[in-house]
Amino acid sequence: LVWLKDPDGVYLACNPRFERFFGAREADVIGRTDYDFVHWSLADFFRRNDLAAIHAGRAVSNEEELVFADDGHREWVETIKTPMFDAGGQLLGVLGVARNISDTKRTEASLRRSNRALQTLGQCSQVLARATEEASLLHQICRVLVEFGAYRTAWVGYRELDEPCSVSLTAGFGAGMDYVRGLRLSWADDEGGRGPTGRAIRSGLPVRCRHILTDPEFERWREPALRAGYRSSCALPLLGLDGQCFGALNVYSPDEDAFDEVELQLLRDLAND
Repeated sequence: LVWLKDPDGVYLACNPRFERFFGAREADVIGRTDYDFVHWSLADFFRRNDLAAIHAGRAVSNEEELVFADDGHREWVETIKTPMFDAGGQLLGVLGVARNISDTKRTEASLRRSNRALQTLGQCSQVLARATEEASLLHQICRVLVEFGAYRTAWVGYRELDEPCSVSLTAGFGAGMDYVRGLRLSWADDEGGRGPTGRAIRSGLPVRCRHILTDPEFERWREPALRAGYRSSCALPLLGLDGQCFGALNVYSPDEDAFDEVELQLLRDLAND
């Protein structure tokens, strides 16, 4: 994205990619300010960075997440703002250039999550080594997942063999446990069993919900889950020595799309242990 503003923040020019960000043609952007196109808090942020470049008398950079008005997609960008002067040293305005760094930000976030998951797995291994009683073990594992893994909630549900194939809460820890206690889950292939927990128990495979806000399989539980602060989740089957699934370990994150392949495999290893 490339744009030019005068010293008062009024747009003088922009390129087609910037037009996509504002969702407006250059002709409609020129002569107006950020306050005409974005929320005032974001416009204030843009203006502070313009003034920082002006006062520094040199290029300054910052990172920011932008939502493009033309299609609603998000991008992390690194923005460089440079004060522009004429031959006599008079300030003409501020030139802005922003490049997409979304892939870099995703990689950094993935590495942070993987490192955190490894540390959490190490803590859980200590709990497993010291365990002498099942209920305490399950509670401590859930606690470590929340306190060290920075997940919002972790809980274990066991399948019941009686009708209607219900799932009973066995252990749990973290914010939002009222949401978990209010669940009426089944591991049968019915309306109550088509969420992540029921599918994980039936299939014996991990089930991810990357975006609780939009996942159609989560519709039945969406509103209370969002109120509890959940944005993504995964359900990991618990398998006995005979290979049969007897329950699931459920982990909820406050972040969207929190469970990439590496993190999921680490959590799967924990569930297997």
